[in-house]
Amino acid sequence: MNTKILSVFFFIFLVAAVAQEDLVWPGKWDHPAENIPEADFAWKPARYAFENNSLYLLEKLDNGGWLILNFFTFRASIGQKWGVTATLTENNGKRHFFKEEISDKEIETRQNSAFLKMGKCVFDGAAPTYKAELKIEGFSANLIFHNRVPTWKPGKGVTYFTKDKKVFYKNYMICPFSRVSGTIRYNGKTMDAAGWGYGDRGYSNLIFFRQHKYIYAIRGFPKKGAKAKYALSMLEYEAHPSYNSLRIPSIIIMSDSEYLVATKNYKLKLGDYRKDPNTGYTYPWRMEVDGDYNGVLFKLRSQAERLEEVLDVINELPSYIRPFAKKFFSRPVFYRFSGSLTGEITQRNGTKIQLDLHGYSEVVFVQKN
Repeated sequence: MNTKILSVFFFIFLVAAVAQEDLVWPGKWDHPAENIPEADFAWKPARYAFENNSLYLLEKLDNGGWLILNFFTFRASIGQKWGVTATLTENNGKRHFFKEEISDKEIETRQNSAFLKMGKCVFDGAAPTYKAELKIEGFSANLIFHNRVPTWKPGKGVTYFTKDKKVFYKNYMICPFSRVSGTIRYNGKTMDAAGWGYGDRGYSNLIFFRQHKYIYAIRGFPKKGAKAKYALSMLEYEAHPSYNSLRIPSIIIMSDSEYLVATKNYKLKLGDYRKDPNTGYTYPWRMEVDGDYNGVLFKLRSQAERLEEVLDVINELPSYIRPFAKKFFSRPVFYRFSGSLTGEITQRNGTKIQLDLHGYSEVVFVQKN
């Protein structure tokens, strides 16, 4: 093969790589100096046949437990459903799961803010402070999330799966690193809700049978008594093979006053695999990250120590959706772990920052090939 042919092949490869790169979180990734528009967090009216819209809130409680809240709606051509879930894990590992579906007649939104009212559950506010009030069967909470850093989005906040940009996924960090206060009540008990929190808004238009294949997430929060406060969030997807198995990475690392890292330039290494005898899935017990943010180098190691939750999504779907979903999905399952999260950041001037955080990681198996 002569040099000219090799050059042509290299050019084609380079153009394809650049084109794919332009689809994944295009736009600037500079440190955010101010909050993004509140309208980015709004729950807009459904426009597409297959939509998934959600607000995800995660908290590391000071008492040692974990709390996950999920406000969601999905539309699958034949109808739209709204709902709320709450997963509370006590310090001893005891897990409590609560769920309520909400009638679309009990939904109220505003098009210029994150405001959402679903039955007796409300999320409202504006940066730097947001409030979540929930009241569902067996569980209620009144929480205040006060952000330590500005709200954020990766690039322009959207990844496209097709060149016509009609198939997409949007993600906005509404509570990148928050101090949380409030009260939780469950099964007749009352608990102080003080802790550290994270929250994001996700919105996608993906055909029901072309959802992401895998999802990997790592979140880190300060340990009790730590003098220096740091937090991080890594969220990575592998798209369906119909979309060239597009890799969709993003990571932010923060102090309690600014962003230290905000990039999609890193490598994720998985290891120490375990097998779930109930599903047959093999999932990583360890995740390692190695990256470079414009000369700021970082290395992270997330080591699971306790399996917090195995959520079999098919069982949580409305009964009328299950037969349809089983035709296209292998068995979508969330694996959630708590453990240690350690690492090191080397700043441009050579100064090193050591990280030793509470870690919470997720591995999600979603879609058939």
